[in-house]
Amino acid sequence: MAQEKGRGQKSQFTFTLRRTRIWFVVIILVTTLAIVWPGYQFFSSAEPLVAGFPLSFAWMILWVIIGFAAMMWLYLSDRKHEAQEE
Repeated sequence: MAQEKGRGQKSQFTFTLRRTRIWFVVIILVTTLAIVWPGYQFFSSAEPLVAGFPLSFAWMILWVIIGFAAMMWLYLSDRKHEAQEE
């Protein structure tokens, strides 16, 4: 039988909506739109070449890198925030 947590105790699964998380969601939504229909439509050609890759492939690589950078930024921000709470 699960024991209920009393008032004042922190739950293991607390979630705070900080500015960095809101920016992360916005960046991921923009990344998704840039990779799928409205954004990709403008860059779906094979010419010109960018760093030896077709423009469409370079476009995808760019947004994958931006998404990765956003995830790293969120991770580092969360670690910093957790260290400040302790």
